[in-house]
Amino acid sequence: MLAVTSQRPWSTVTSMALGVFLILDVLRVWLPSMILRWGETSHVTLRLGLLGVAWIAGGLLAAGALRKADSRTVALVGAAGVAVARAILQGTHGDAPQLYASSLAMTAAVVWLVGMAASPVAGGPVAAGVSTGVAASVIVHVSMRTVDLTWYTGFGPWLLVVLVGVGLVAASRRATDRGGREVAAPGLWFAVGPALVVAGLVSGAPARADAATQWDAYQPAFVVLVASCLAVLVCARARRWTRTPFAPVAVLLALVAGATLPTTTSNGVTGLLPAWAVWSQAGAALALAATLGWAGEGERATTPNRRAVAAGAGMVALVVLIFGHGAATGPARAGWLLAGGLLVGLGGLLGAGSAHTWSALRSRPGGGWRVVPVGMAATFLALIGSLAAVAANREPITNRSSATYPIRLVTYNVRAGYDLHGRFNPSDVGRAIAALHPSVVVLNEVDRGSLTSGGHDLLQLLAESLRMPFIYAPGADEVRGNAVLARFPVVSTRTERVSEPGDPSTATALSVVFRLDTGTELGLVATQLQPGATGAVEVGVAERLGQIATRLRAKNRPVVMAGDLGIEPGSAAYRSLASDFTDALAAVRPLPTYPSDLPRHQVDHILITHDLRAADPLALPATNSDHRPVGVTLSLAG
Repeated sequence: MLAVTSQRPWSTVTSMALGVFLILDVLRVWLPSMILRWGETSHVTLRLGLLGVAWIAGGLLAAGALRKADSRTVALVGAAGVAVARAILQGTHGDAPQLYASSLAMTAAVVWLVGMAASPVAGGPVAAGVSTGVAASVIVHVSMRTVDLTWYTGFGPWLLVVLVGVGLVAASRRATDRGGREVAAPGLWFAVGPALVVAGLVSGAPARADAATQWDAYQPAFVVLVASCLAVLVCARARRWTRTPFAPVAVLLALVAGATLPTTTSNGVTGLLPAWAVWSQAGAALALAATLGWAGEGERATTPNRRAVAAGAGMVALVVLIFGHGAATGPARAGWLLAGGLLVGLGGLLGAGSAHTWSALRSRPGGGWRVVPVGMAATFLALIGSLAAVAANREPITNRSSATYPIRLVTYNVRAGYDLHGRFNPSDVGRAIAALHPSVVVLNEVDRGSLTSGGHDLLQLLAESLRMPFIYAPGADEVRGNAVLARFPVVSTRTERVSEPGDPSTATALSVVFRLDTGTELGLVATQLQPGATGAVEVGVAERLGQIATRLRAKNRPVVMAGDLGIEPGSAAYRSLASDFTDALAAVRPLPTYPSDLPRHQVDHILITHDLRAADPLALPATNSDHRPVGVTLSLAG
């Protein structure tokens, strides 16, 4: 086996860690920016995927244009581009500047990665750097409650962004200053892109973990955080702890499937992530690191072009996998993640296969670099303790208030927390809701960890802002759907599908029954309906929704139906509901709520049974989403 002759392995670890950290940080802004500006829906289209590939291809072309320069120059140009573009991104305020700054940062990241791949840097430090960068990303995301650095203002975020950018340039300069005969295998460089997909969507997604059932808030996120930090150690010692690279690859695929395929039913709500899915995520983080560790051990002399092409192909795969996953529905979504795991495994096996032997690693010259990831992991674990202490002191959100009439009900399609300029603004969304003084809130398009929406746990953020417990019901998938927030005691919950059979939107209705202090009950149906093939909500869908609401009328309890129903007053679907329900907003019609800046459509509704009376209806002129929040005060009629 070739001896490790790289003189600066620690700088390679640092460079890769900072670069991966920035790529994940930019991804969480770049993806929703593209979707909100060009897609204008929550569904990712083929066109968006092609645009994403075009930005990555731009990085490959830029790197190709520098082919007359040495690999070090390419890496430094890319690192400087990432640092500058990320700093510009911090100063943007949405719209086109945000989109193009994040796009240029991704393009520059490809240039940097290709330059690093073409440089003679050792595979072990590269693999450890990737794992360290993922762990650092998870730490920052958890510590900031899944809100990205981009959305914070003030001196602190700016300082961190600048320091990381300067550190990336400096570390890349030193890492490529003097290489040796041993270089990272092309398989490892190819695996970087798919590995970031698996990390961003599963193994390093704390918001997704928080969506699992039977866990207290933030506990699952800390499990993922601990696993991500331990993964750095696993990566550094992968070959000592596993006999063959096939073992971590097989475990990775099994755990990715376990974290994404199964769903469960809890308290009548279907489609939820089971509690043990969190452990699958944590295990996947360790298996991913072990796979990268094996790829990093298989080192031999290869041509710079071959390594550069492998790195570029991996980044193209990253975009294809992310947008393919976002556009898919049902089990096909998990299929895209399994494909990502397979590509990581392929890169790991090809990388490990370039080694002379898979036998237990013997000590060899230059192995002292392994102290670096061990030290980093120890630092991360120390940080975990401080973060856990902060979380332990958080006041739990519980049902404390009594439930009496009048009740102020608010419904709001929150667009995953993004305003009309494409900025993630959970605080502003919370303030808009609070301005309507709600006692019950219906939310549509809430997100709990989808990478294409930034990987945030918007629902938990809003619940903390409003100090209201929530009931979450998956809709399009396990981390996107509807929610009800209320301080009232809950008698029962249930979800039922209302969309047409075969409809990929899988619209569901969340039914909640509250107990009031008078000894009576109040039924609530919360949902979001999607237009069908005709461009309008099908009458059959509205009728199924009406049947669900009618069943809640048992014991003569009053019932409210609320949400973005996607129907206009007077439409056939609206008329199918009008016979059994009264429009609580009728007194102020027309009341357009979409789009929020210049509303033209009346699609957000609050419908009530005839034993309820509505007062003070209002649509708040807020642009914190593409819909306006609507509120009404309800009391018993007569």
